[in-house]
Amino acid sequence: MIQPSTERLEQLAAYAHNAWARYMDYFLERLPIDPLTGARQIDILYYNNLRRLITMQYDKLSPQVKELDRDEARAILVIIEGTVRDV
Repeated sequence: MIQPSTERLEQLAAYAHNAWARYMDYFLERLPIDPLTGARQIDILYYNNLRRLITMQYDKLSPQVKELDRDEARAILVIIEGTVRDV
């Protein structure tokens, strides 16, 4: 596997977080709305936690959440490595 620099891994991890945040924003905005209350039909604590993470910049995330994004970055690198090998 490609061994990226720490800086490159962090750049890819930040990309992974931003991609996730864009998707979650899309997802949350399309949740059904309760016609009686006007509230989104999702557990409010879960919704608020997702909203908090969506608006948080990568460098402000907890070490545990950053590691999840690094895992995504590593998965991207595996794909890139396969592409480079196929060229």
